[in-house]
Amino acid sequence: MNTIDIDFNLPSPQQKNTPIEIKAICEEDVLYKFLIGQGGIWESFNEFSEENKILWTPKEDGQYFILVQCKEKNGSKPFDFYNKVSYSVGEETTNFINNIVCDKSTYKVGDKLELIVESECKDLLYRYWILNNGSWEMIKDYYGDNILVFTLNNEGECEILVECKEISSQKKFDEAKTISINVEKLECVEITNFKCLTQDDVIVNRELIFKVDTKQDESRMILYKFYKINEEGKSKLVQDYSSKKIVSFVEKFPGKYKILCMAKDMYSKDQWDDRAIINYEVKPYKDVVIKNVVTDLASPQLRGREVNIKVLAEGGQNLLYKFIIDGNCSVDSGYINTPEFTWKTEYEGEYIIEVFVKDSSFNDQYEASAKISYIVDKEFYIPLRIKDVCLNNKKNYVKNRPINIEVITEGGISPLYNFVIYEGTTEVAKIDFNNCNWVNFTPEKAAEYRMDIKVKDKYSIKEFDNHRTLFFDVKEFIPAKIDYVLLDLKEYYRVDDEIFIEVIAENTRNILLRYNLYINDELVESTDYSMKKHYKIIPRCSGKYTLEALARNESSKKEYDSKKSVSLLVHNSMPITDTEIKLNRIRGKINEDLTFNAYCKGGKDVCYEFYLSYEEQWKRVQRYSKKDFYSFIPFKEGKYSVLVLSKSSCKSVAYEDYNIYEFYVDK
Repeated sequence: MNTIDIDFNLPSPQQKNTPIEIKAICEEDVLYKFLIGQGGIWESFNEFSEENKILWTPKEDGQYFILVQCKEKNGSKPFDFYNKVSYSVGEETTNFINNIVCDKSTYKVGDKLELIVESECKDLLYRYWILNNGSWEMIKDYYGDNILVFTLNNEGECEILVECKEISSQKKFDEAKTISINVEKLECVEITNFKCLTQDDVIVNRELIFKVDTKQDESRMILYKFYKINEEGKSKLVQDYSSKKIVSFVEKFPGKYKILCMAKDMYSKDQWDDRAIINYEVKPYKDVVIKNVVTDLASPQLRGREVNIKVLAEGGQNLLYKFIIDGNCSVDSGYINTPEFTWKTEYEGEYIIEVFVKDSSFNDQYEASAKISYIVDKEFYIPLRIKDVCLNNKKNYVKNRPINIEVITEGGISPLYNFVIYEGTTEVAKIDFNNCNWVNFTPEKAAEYRMDIKVKDKYSIKEFDNHRTLFFDVKEFIPAKIDYVLLDLKEYYRVDDEIFIEVIAENTRNILLRYNLYINDELVESTDYSMKKHYKIIPRCSGKYTLEALARNESSKKEYDSKKSVSLLVHNSMPITDTEIKLNRIRGKINEDLTFNAYCKGGKDVCYEFYLSYEEQWKRVQRYSKKDFYSFIPFKEGKYSVLVLSKSSCKSVAYEDYNIYEFYVDK
């Protein structure tokens, strides 16, 4: 049952020098160890043995505690269980402690214990002990406060000993009492979700954002630590333990990575309570995709004309294009860095135009390809073609805002125009062939739209003579974009200067701005989002100041749409220059005092250090201080030199400026 009773042959209290038999009663077959304590000092009466009783003769009056520890005969623990009772020796003393009250009945590891000792007596001193691993440790020595506030760091049954005495008392204590409290273990922290918030492609030099969610007691503070691990198994600390559960960084090199998150309660003694890992791959660039291949002259076309072939592709960092024309006369452009190629149709016939696209860093043949058919005819005619497509706005398309499209053609006799709009693969609007060369398109929702424009001559028998494809990426709103972060143009910034910073951004009426101020790469101030386009810094210390401006549209749900930062160095003072030394005499004489005064420009709380040279032997004569002069009496004639070093008192450098003054001493 792991219980033990302690019995005495004589009841408490007894007089000192009285032999008292102490007996431990336990149903288990265990070893016993007896300890006797007074005033926070414990004395081991014996080592562990099968003997379950001792004979104790107290030599002094006072309040004693008898502690019996028990352990199994083959046990590896210091002890398995224990019991403790108090015993009084000498005359009954005044009851100083009426009660000991705690603010809660149960506690958890890391909680603050608030203990109040209730007493009707005044001017008492109190001392507090805690029982840890079978030994008493002092929390606070005697002082006049009857309230103890203490952090509980260990789980399990905890015992607090309170000793008190009168100020005039010569005893170690006049009365002592104990109270037991239960400290519960921390609730397990469980990671319930760990995900990457970056919605776009995961590529180099693009911010990656990871977020972790945990399940825990809402009243507890949870800390998170993040490591990232590369393909070689090398780890790098991204964030040490912090309450911040969202972490972001930029990968500079492509490859396969892992990010490890460790979560723990702030008061947990373990290295971590739970952990999770995410595998992710960083690509060097977005996947290469060919969206369309078009020609400025529709097929069929007259022999001898120049046909401009254009490919619309996205992705990669530096795209290369190759055009292969297969037919009666084959053409291979080889890889070129322009998406257009001009082909002169010299022979009639049926041709296949094939386009290959890859990034310049890609080692294989190609990453994307597409092909179209083309016919070169020997008939003579003046073809109709689209010369240009004019838009009222070439970017930043927003729903419910009209887009005007006008088609400019050349050739033909009487051109007809056809417009078809698709959302994905679904047709949403269509205007059949007519003589109107413009159209207004008002997107009703945010999506990616494709517009196919076809033209044909009124007398043409073909389905169409020429065509063009447009793409519109329509947004709910125009994302915020910071163009510039402007600051006062100064060559030198000092402490207490007013530094004004202005953010220049497009569409400012709908943009919210937030500012993060860093000093020496440490975040010291962060504002909420507002319409404020100006920011003022009044530096109170020197160092590197970095202001990070984050902008987002007021309708955006992202943390930010655009971000720019500006950095500057703030100095305590202007650098020291033009250090001078002036002598109170034109020439010196033996046994006459000489005084050297030092002057300089710039600096803050300038200190000076003086050196004296005679017969080419330098000697420091006055250490750094705010004393700006030095006096001495020469006893020998000859050439002397005085060196003065100057620096601001706030700078930990050897010196900022110096000057040397040479003079002669006569008899």
